[in-house]
Amino acid sequence: MKMFLALALVSLAGLAAFGQTSPPAPNNEKRALLPDTARFELILTGSTSIRLDRYTGRSFYYTTEGGLFSQGGRKWRIFVVRGGLPAAAGTLTPVYQIYDHGYNIFLINNQTGQTWILNGQTWEPVTD
Repeated sequence: MKMFLALALVSLAGLAAFGQTSPPAPNNEKRALLPDTARFELILTGSTSIRLDRYTGRSFYYTTEGGLFSQGGRKWRIFVVRGGLPAAAGTLTPVYQIYDHGYNIFLINNQTGQTWILNGQTWEPVTD
């Protein structure tokens, strides 16, 4: 009986640990679980790699001009934000996040709700 009880407790502990993993990202892509104060995040959307500064909202796409193995061809290029981003107010917590819906990719300011949609290499504002 003690053996059965011990086996049941180990099974429950295993299920509890399994339940604490983060839910899958959209399109079943894996995402890193970041600490709440992480400044940067890398996001893979389709064939585009995006680096997001979660404090300022500045985002960059990765490009390999002239081929993957060319000298000096691998660079981070900044996305243009139509209408600009609000001035960053010395916050100690991340303000921005990117949400990949599959068809649409959004950049959102979590404090104001201001939202942009990715259009090529430009963030276009979404009006209410």
